[in-house]
Amino acid sequence: MTDINEENKDLIENKTPFGLLDEETQERMCAWPHGWQEWSRHSSGLGWSDVPEVEGIALMTYATYGFAYRAKPAPEPEPVEVLHEVSITVESPLLDKEMHFKLTFDAKLENPTIEEIK
Repeated sequence: MTDINEENKDLIENKTPFGLLDEETQERMCAWPHGWQEWSRHSSGLGWSDVPEVEGIALMTYATYGFAYRAKPAPEPEPVEVLHEVSITVESPLLDKEMHFKLTFDAKLENPTIEEIK
């Protein structure tokens, strides 16, 4: 699986004024769904500050081509617990009935557990 932040590193680390970006990069920047930051002067000095989502595309598209914008990284995905299960049925002439078991492993295929299914 590819990392969206790694694929769009050019947008996330951008320091080029928006108006100097090629058209394709401008379009990708405007379409970025995770928000933006702009390089500007604020009360604590020069630095990156968040651009409100509603204003972001309007600012980048119409007004301030001289400002540098960068994409905010996409949030890390929530971990998904993956379990691997195998169902086992034991039949034997020595048993009066079938026996059913479930063998379960964690996401790394480690820590097996076995339980009888009744």
